[in-house]
Amino acid sequence: MGSQRKNRPMNITRNKLSFLVTDSTPNKSFWRLDDWETETYEAFDKFLTKDKIYLDIGAWIGPTVLYGAQLAKKVITFEPDPVAWTELQSNLALNSFTNIDAYKLALADHTGTLKMGSDNRLGESVSRVGNFKDELSFETECIVFDEFISKLGSEINDINFLKVDIEGAEHLIAKSQFLKNNTPTVLLSLHPKMMLDFSKNIEDIITLRSYYSACAFVSGSKTGQQVTDNDLRTMQEYYTILLTR
Repeated sequence: MGSQRKNRPMNITRNKLSFLVTDSTPNKSFWRLDDWETETYEAFDKFLTKDKIYLDIGAWIGPTVLYGAQLAKKVITFEPDPVAWTELQSNLALNSFTNIDAYKLALADHTGTLKMGSDNRLGESVSRVGNFKDELSFETECIVFDEFISKLGSEINDINFLKVDIEGAEHLIAKSQFLKNNTPTVLLSLHPKMMLDFSKNIEDIITLRSYYSACAFVSGSKTGQQVTDNDLRTMQEYYTILLTR
């Protein structure tokens, strides 16, 4: 009798940290990438500490969550895509980390439910608000960022870092009173082509930038340069920026 090979977890190493992920995934080619968002891991190495909490907004299948959990006191994370969420849960179960709180939620301008979708398949990391085929759409619970923050109680005092990668919805955190009053370090991925109303929503990002003393590009051809208002208003391609006090 023939037998199928039992799926075995893949051991992934980024820098000097390792974690396990499921072998049963359409994302195998992603896990084989050694140079994916090196700037993100470098920021984690610099800013995450064992006495502080970080928020990972846009967990996807866990590449940053599973790395950051080894550096931070705790990770609090969101992921609304149902396929990505299932894979994230499988990956969390394969590891022994006890400091990860994951929520199947999207951030929105209201609390309730939200329709989202993806271009080619669910779980491929680009789920967002937009017009998609029914088979590529889903409904998820959603919440306003500051409302979620208010539910964390005393834990908000330990939050010192946010990673935000939410496919064109990044403006939803931009006017947060929590960010304005506390200015934790923010690693923010900007997706101008995915913003539904770029000219309006980029102004919210400019408002967020005004809370911080420094804002620098950490990806692309402008890496290391300070971000100006004009840079943001004329941005056409994907960039990651770092906001620090």
